[in-house]
Amino acid sequence: VLLPPLANLTAEQMEKAPQVVVTDGDSLVNDRVRIPLKGRKKKLEKTLLLTNIGESPLTIQAVQVFNRALGVRLSDRVIPAHGVAKLRVTVDTRELAKAKAQTRMLIISNDPRRAKVQLDISTYNP
Repeated sequence: VLLPPLANLTAEQMEKAPQVVVTDGDSLVNDRVRIPLKGRKKKLEKTLLLTNIGESPLTIQAVQVFNRALGVRLSDRVIPAHGVAKLRVTVDTRELAKAKAQTRMLIISNDPRRAKVQLDISTYNP
């Protein structure tokens, strides 16, 4: 994974740099997203919010999935300062049963503190 070169920033630039926070609407997401199973639905969806709490625009350079069972859709690639973008995660339960790889997603941005955000996606019975 090629990350953007962000190591040569001054303290003032770091203060004004973009900063990504991932939430599911109510609470902070800490590297794990859990999606409840709903009956016999073949596709499950969950909307995550990517918030830029920095002073500069946040640019999402790539969103990668590592499994055929996952699909993602991002509303905006450039998130203004104190702005929010929606990231919709779709899980195909038919493909999930056949999956050999982990259901994981990677978000690469220009956030110098957290340029790479890795999220593990899982399902559960409520």
